[in-house]
Amino acid sequence: MPAAGILIRVDGNHAIGLGHIFRMRALTQRLIGNGFPVALAVRRETPGEMVLREAGLTVHGLADDEAFLPLARNCGAGVVILDVLNTSADLLRALRQTGIRRLVTLDDEAGGLEEADLVINAIVSLAGRYDAAACRAQLYEGPAYMILQPEMVRSGLPRPAPDRARRLLLCFGGSDTRGLSARVLTALGALPGPLDLHLNLGPAALQDEELISARMASPHPVTVMRGVPDLAACFQGMDLVLCAGGIMLYELATLGVPAAAIASELHELATVDFFAGAGCALDLGYYATLELNDLTVRLASLLDSAARRRDMARYGPLLVDGKGLERCVRLIGGLAA
Repeated sequence: MPAAGILIRVDGNHAIGLGHIFRMRALTQRLIGNGFPVALAVRRETPGEMVLREAGLTVHGLADDEAFLPLARNCGAGVVILDVLNTSADLLRALRQTGIRRLVTLDDEAGGLEEADLVINAIVSLAGRYDAAACRAQLYEGPAYMILQPEMVRSGLPRPAPDRARRLLLCFGGSDTRGLSARVLTALGALPGPLDLHLNLGPAALQDEELISARMASPHPVTVMRGVPDLAACFQGMDLVLCAGGIMLYELATLGVPAAAIASELHELATVDFFAGAGCALDLGYYATLELNDLTVRLASLLDSAARRRDMARYGPLLVDGKGLERCVRLIGGLAA
């Protein structure tokens, strides 16, 4: 088994989405570009494994979670990065005992705060949920440390805001775990035209009967896309993007693209509230309590307000400057050197 200076543990599938996979892909590629040997460990036969292998990266497929510790023991890594949410202190101690020199965790309000060397908590919903002052690890927090795809970091003026938003993109992540595309298409169907709707389906998203029915019933034209080669350019070509409350909100903010977001998980409620409070997104609520009539009314108001959309485009890049990848590479590179 080839030695890896850095070993990254990450997962992604239909249930949990692919956001962690995409950001670890970006981190891996940048670390390799800086001269560090990197390998990734991911559950076998999952969409996450497929995405990483298609990128030409060194990937170890795991039969189960228990297979990771033996891999870490034998692969020769000096640094282990865990992007798995709230790591176990027992796992981190066990990794130390295998001879791992440095431990890094992301999105961690659990074991990493005491047992890791470095914790990067870019997700804003984690703020205030742990005692940062008592953290033994080096701790870096907030959107300044969000790892985005390099293509999402672009300069230039935002798209001019038309009097009424017409070009709308529905983009609910790599898997759309809550079936939000169908519900939003139905809500938009109650609005007058002309509307030019675009639906981007991620690699793990399923086009089920509900979505097909909503698309066929829409009075507005719906362009279905999958595997968009330049998603950033696609975002920038839209008057408004409708999304969930994950990493995509950070991407849209740094690009200066107006957003309307639905929290698809409880922890996303705080993220959506944060971006709405900063003026760069409209909070459409929680998926489980979503009322289609209310959704239609709130979207109609935003579509008709060029001033609100201009403010969103202006405030977004001030909140997320897009330099999180470089900051994280410097921090991790310092540990691995």
